[in-house]
Amino acid sequence: MTQSPITSSPKTTFRHVNNPSYGTGLPGYRTGEARRQLRYSSRMSPRLRTIIIFMLISALTLAGLAAAGQTLNPLLQYQRSAIDQWQVWRLFSAHLVHLNLIHGLLNLAGLWLIIFWVGTERSRTSWMLAGALIGLSISLSLYIWQPNISYYVGLSGVLHGLLVFGLAPLCAQNLPAGWAGIIAITIKLCYEQIIPGGNSTTEVLIAGPVVSIAHIYGAVSGALLAFIWALFSTLRYRASDT
Repeated sequence: MTQSPITSSPKTTFRHVNNPSYGTGLPGYRTGEARRQLRYSSRMSPRLRTIIIFMLISALTLAGLAAAGQTLNPLLQYQRSAIDQWQVWRLFSAHLVHLNLIHGLLNLAGLWLIIFWVGTERSRTSWMLAGALIGLSISLSLYIWQPNISYYVGLSGVLHGLLVFGLAPLCAQNLPAGWAGIIAITIKLCYEQIIPGGNSTTEVLIAGPVVSIAHIYGAVSGALLAFIWALFSTLRYRASDT
């Protein structure tokens, strides 16, 4: 029996790979470019930064207007007799003022909920334009069909419309979250109209009556606006293909 010769294994050669994140072979030493990339990656995204800025601005605006309600409400609230005298800015400004600070904070919480839930479904311009149009639609609906309502303040009607407007893209994609939101809003609106005193707790907190019909006007306005938005987008898309 012969013994096989012992062969030495080939010599292993270590070679430094030129890693762009390192300037030398020393571990942990990063180049200036790598440090800049790390610093930029740790920053918040532009969209998140925009959301945070909007939340802060909305908080300061609504809370400030609510705190100064006794002074500003007579100038900005929906007041039928004043609108008859062509004070048309009230058709928009009525949705920014509130009965008291608690009223403003409740609506602010609702606004933030919409931002977190469906805020990414529309662009910033779309949200701002939708808010203005829904507010105008609510005010005109109150003026035309509710002559018994002389005064109105609050953002809740606009919030119902904005939520429907934001849920529409989810429904168009047949996502369960979209339809669940629409069903929840429908149940809430029916409850407010059918159950007497359904908003009694809220009325105690805000020290005033809840104009629930404004919620219906807002939700319907949001649905109509979402339909018009989708129709316009479809027509524009077809026109670009021709």
